[in-house]
Amino acid sequence: MTVSTVLFLSICLSSVMLLSAPLSEQTAVSRMGHLAWKGGHDVALCCCRHYFMTLLSFLHRAEETCPLKTQVVKAIAEICISHKANQDITRGYGVIETLSELLLEDAHQLRMWSAYALFAVLCGNTANQQAALAIPRFEMRFVRVTLDDWSSWEHNAAEECLLMLGLKDFQ
Repeated sequence: MTVSTVLFLSICLSSVMLLSAPLSEQTAVSRMGHLAWKGGHDVALCCCRHYFMTLLSFLHRAEETCPLKTQVVKAIAEICISHKANQDITRGYGVIETLSELLLEDAHQLRMWSAYALFAVLCGNTANQQAALAIPRFEMRFVRVTLDDWSSWEHNAAEECLLMLGLKDFQ
């Protein structure tokens, strides 16, 4: 059995957990994101094509907990980082708009992970960058998040997005 096959089976197991065991949703989402990132291009594409709508449904449910939403945002970043095909898929699903709305949330960690996920979705993808810039008040949402306490992070992802999009000058 190849490593890709094992990872694919692990993703399937995570998706079963995600759909059937409400107490382990956060764990299943976390595993799915990690497996997509560790499994390489093909596994990440599989995760994106087969499970993205399920992941997004958690972000659109008002009653969902903040830790679960944060884990979903982390998984989106892991599925999309350095993966143009998955980045393109996100544009069609409205992920850029959804993540930019999460920048307005009160929960500090959710805002910061949303900024990082947007960086992962936008980096190296001109079409996604143009879609982001077309969102009303997009820049203002990011400016607010740049002011958060990023001291536990290596970089301020919100500031990096603004720099990448040409909305802020290098200092």
